[in-house]
Amino acid sequence: MKEKLESLLRLQNVEMNISRLNAFLQTVAEKVALLDARQSVLQAEYDTAAAAMGALKKKYRDMEIDVQSNLAHIKKSQDKLGAIKNNKEYQAVLKEVDDVKDKNFILEDEMIACLVQMETFERELEEKKKNLDAATSQISTEKEAVRQEAAEDVQRLEEAEALQAELLGDVDKTLLADYMRVRRTAKGPAVVAVKKSICQGCFLNIPPQMFIELQRGGDKLKSCPHCDRILYWDAMMEA
Repeated sequence: MKEKLESLLRLQNVEMNISRLNAFLQTVAEKVALLDARQSVLQAEYDTAAAAMGALKKKYRDMEIDVQSNLAHIKKSQDKLGAIKNNKEYQAVLKEVDDVKDKNFILEDEMIACLVQMETFERELEEKKKNLDAATSQISTEKEAVRQEAAEDVQRLEEAEALQAELLGDVDKTLLADYMRVRRTAKGPAVVAVKKSICQGCFLNIPPQMFIELQRGGDKLKSCPHCDRILYWDAMMEA
């Protein structure tokens, strides 16, 4: 029975390794997606800042155009003054010129404030670009590491599955049938040790007589009366 259990335990270890590898490989796409999401957040922050900077530059250019247009309007009005004979019309043109100049004063103040804001935005944009570039490089490295580990685990999985197929042929068929039945329902290992009369699967005491029989050995398989796992005496397998 000891040799049969040893074969079964080898098979179980391989199958648990296969489950672990499959579980990891199923998380690969999720890990890559999380890394992509992290980069997308930083990219969105940079894009938002860049768009704000672009809008500010456009606002400045528009005000600059308005100032130039107003200057042209002032010059045109001033050129008319020499030809005006009527005092009332002369005063009206002067007032128009003053109004346009006032508009330019306001626009120029806004342009100065805009330039100050653009300087602040430029520094923030440079910082965000630096953070984005550093994060992109780091994320690229992490993604490559995940993919590399996944490729290595795919290789390990193929080797483990080949070993599993080999071990399936070595295990006693009756014992294998019981093992497969328990494995379908048990969470975790289907074959567990008994230590000091305690099942290491459900951690409940087995009946004293069963523990004595396990210690004596024999060819009859024992199952935990609580969780139905296949049992073996830990000291027997360590001997």
